Amino acid sequence: MEAWRSHRDQDKSRREKVALYLTRLETARATHAKDMALIEAGDGAKLVRALKAAPDNQELAVAVAGIARGQGDARRAMATLTALGPQGRLTGDAQMLLGLCHRDLGQLPEADAVLSTYVADRLAPFQRVQRKYDTEAKALQDRLVSQARSGQLPSEVTSRLDAASSNEEEQRKIFTDWLSERMETDPGLEKLREEYLRHQAVVPASLMLGMVKLLRANETEGAARQALLGEAERAFLAIRQESEGNPRFHLGLGQVYHRLGRAEEGDKELLSVVERKDPALTLEVASVYRELDRLETARALAEDVYSTGKEKVARYRAASLMARMATDDVDEEKWLRKSDLSSPDVKDSLLEIEARRALREGRLEEADRAFAKSVAFRSRDAKHSAASANNTAMSLRGRFEATGDVAHLRSAARYLEDAARLAPESALVVGNLAEVQEDLGTLTVLERWVRTKPLHLRDSDARQLLYVLLGGPLREEVLRAMDADPALRRSQELSQQEQTLAPGNTSGWSRQLEWLRLHEDARGMAALAKRLETLPPFEGGAQAEIRRKWEAGELDEKLVKRTAQHVAWAEAALKRAKQTNHAPTIAAAWSLLGVALRSQHDYQQEKPEQLASVVEAYRQAAKLWPQLGAGDDLEWALARLAVERGAAKSEALAKVLKEERRIQVTSTIIHHALTGAAGAEVAAVLRAQPELKEAAEHARARAKVRPELSDWVLAKAAGDVVLEQAAAAVFSRPDVELQLALDARLAGDHPREKAQQEALQAGQGAAGPALRTTSQEQTTE
Repeated sequence: MEAWRSHRDQDKSRREKVALYLTRLETARATHAKDMALIEAGDGAKLVRALKAAPDNQELAVAVAGIARGQGDARRAMATLTALGPQGRLTGDAQMLLGLCHRDLGQLPEADAVLSTYVADRLAPFQRVQRKYDTEAKALQDRLVSQARSGQLPSEVTSRLDAASSNEEEQRKIFTDWLSERMETDPGLEKLREEYLRHQAVVPASLMLGMVKLLRANETEGAARQALLGEAERAFLAIRQESEGNPRFHLGLGQVYHRLGRAEEGDKELLSVVERKDPALTLEVASVYRELDRLETARALAEDVYSTGKEKVARYRAASLMARMATDDVDEEKWLRKSDLSSPDVKDSLLEIEARRALREGRLEEADRAFAKSVAFRSRDAKHSAASANNTAMSLRGRFEATGDVAHLRSAARYLEDAARLAPESALVVGNLAEVQEDLGTLTVLERWVRTKPLHLRDSDARQLLYVLLGGPLREEVLRAMDADPALRRSQELSQQEQTLAPGNTSGWSRQLEWLRLHEDARGMAALAKRLETLPPFEGGAQAEIRRKWEAGELDEKLVKRTAQHVAWAEAALKRAKQTNHAPTIAAAWSLLGVALRSQHDYQQEKPEQLASVVEAYRQAAKLWPQLGAGDDLEWALARLAVERGAAKSEALAKVLKEERRIQVTSTIIHHALTGAAGAEVAAVLRAQPELKEAAEHARARAKVRPELSDWVLAKAAGDVVLEQAAAAVFSRPDVELQLALDARLAGDHPREKAQQEALQAGQGAAGPALRTTSQEQTTE
């Protein structure tokens, strides 16, 4: 009996402990759900109060620190994280954020230590689940294909295939849909996918660790530098699972060498894969070069596979890759039609070309319908395919341009975040995500002052408006809004990832340089210049190719049509803006119309009188809302009008304008004309133009606060001593000198950027030794 009572008491105790455990578990789940809802809401003040009530809650701490870092306050973010205790007690998310804060603050050894610990703890589990997921996914696909070949398909699918027996394309679609659905809903694969995504955070951490080690290597020399470069190489390679005997290992190693600035070694590894004469591998190498923005090399490899390939599949894949590397719709369509026209993917790509064409021609509803079809097709596989998620986002971006509905842009960002999780090493995906986040952030900032919906802004329009605002009295307020915007901060972070993944591609560097330029951040530019010192010269990629075509006149016919549509688009936006009776929005619309008319004048080479409408648009913008900052654009339009009218009276000025109009900016054209053999004659003609005098008068007030090189050139042309004295301060601005040097570096020493550098140097020589010394001292600091 006593034993029975003892057993009963023990059993009761166990039940009570289980009940207590379950109660605590339920309470913890409820608390976690409440915390997650609070975190997702993103209310900083509420999160801070919640963290004060639960100071050991790391999820809340990470959310609060993340908001602080997103606002540019890495020190406050770090204080929040370090209050949780030693690094060993921090969750993975907290450690990762702590490492990023150290990096933001320039504390590179500390960032290295934190990120190294994080990666070391998580790398092995990630590699195991990555291998398992890839193996199981391939095995499942092989089983499903084998099942189909043996006739073991579901009766419903078989019936649909039989009904479409006369239509091979429809049969292909039916089978592809079935295969995608089975891959999507397979419980085993879904479980592995969830496990893979749980560990996936180690990939961007490993990339960031490699970048931090590269930054540290740039600050040291000798054996220490070589050791850090070796560690960076291992960090990049750590997330690769291939063995050295596998050609894909050499693909990965080639990419790593390019990331380390060792282009010659990278090319050696990549071309060793090409030497295997395997068309599929050669196309993979071409894809790597495409990501690196080495388009000439990529195209040569892909075109060789197309022209020499004996199998249709390889030729079709080569043609599709050539289409993706096209810089215009005509070339893209040409290559798509050389691919497999029965393929649903190719048909979808052709549909997208039609959507873009409709968009450019102003058939917005038609464009939106086509993009919507593309979204529906591409999103089917987006959950497990980075390419599908990326392509879905691009179609959603098209829907945003067709409708102006920012919800489409937000959806695009979500798809790209998914794509980046599935393919974190893809520079193309990371770059696309950085651009979309920049678009979102820019719209958010603009919305504080103007109503963006009736303006129906495209990305270039939104950025143009932001630049105009930064040139006006609201500059400091706009900069604070930019610094506080999470999407813009995210875009900058992604830009640095893109630089790491594809250092030969200028887009990530240019995006960061533009941010630094807008902030006049000389220290940041100096650090960027130091990082670029380790890289070989840039080839320029797609942007350089477009610039060459413009300079050669190959784009004129296309641009004439496009700019005419741009003007019509801007006129429609102005009409909608006027209906709001909101002065800032109407002023913004006038400014954008000025930009469109200016582009039309440039590309159509109209008579100088056409510029009068540009001047009028900028005048209207400045009059309606002086805070917009339209003065800079008005100064340009007046100066350009003076140059073109003066060219009718000066053969020397006309000669410079004709030779350089496609290559140089207006201030450089003026500088070259003034410093030429007929400089005195040119100066006399320009000073006789009332527009030039007015432009100089407009520039005086701004030049006292933020002088530009163009102000000094304008002062020389107008003979305006007051402006010249104010503008001479530009030669003590280290950010200007650094920016021009970086522009030239990224442009591959193009004549435009080199000429601007030469103009700056000429001005520095004329300004005297005092200003030059000041500039050098500030640059050193």
